Amino acid sequence: MRREILVAAALVTGLVTSAAADGIENAREAKRFQETKWTLVLTLKEVEPEVVRSLKERFGRDDRLADRGEPFETSEVLTRRPGRRFLLAGRAGKRWFVAYEKGGRTPQVVLTVVEAEPVPRVVLLARGRAGSQSEGADWEVELEDLKDALRERRLFLEEPKSPYY
Repeated sequence: MRREILVAAALVTGLVTSAAADGIENAREAKRFQETKWTLVLTLKEVEPEVVRSLKERFGRDDRLADRGEPFETSEVLTRRPGRRFLLAGRAGKRWFVAYEKGGRTPQVVLTVVEAEPVPRVVLLARGRAGSQSEGADWEVELEDLKDALRERRLFLEEPKSPYY
């Protein structure tokens, strides 16, 4: 019995330590995003195709992403329109950030940072509110809005391996 308790305690300690390390890494990536000098990209076509593909793999059954200014579905009703719309992106060396808006009951901005080489992988995921939102649920977001939202915790850091809903 005592052995089982010790094993369980060791497992819990390992999980807590791992979660704390993940939280520290997420905070580091958020700070790195804020300090990086990004070259902005304002259309989805300008984003490296492998980066877009790596994001779409995590979107679930609807992997469509409307380009900036194109119509998209702002509610949870299934229509012929994509459920997400590109806002802006940026590049710094082999890193990209991509921000998009997602409709639904709680419209939100999703910010991802992708390490593009050797194989694209998401190193930062944050969701929440950034910039300003019109009555039609359209977000107006600039790079500084994303940085401010991270700093003010209006964009919440999440585990980068989470699915992007």
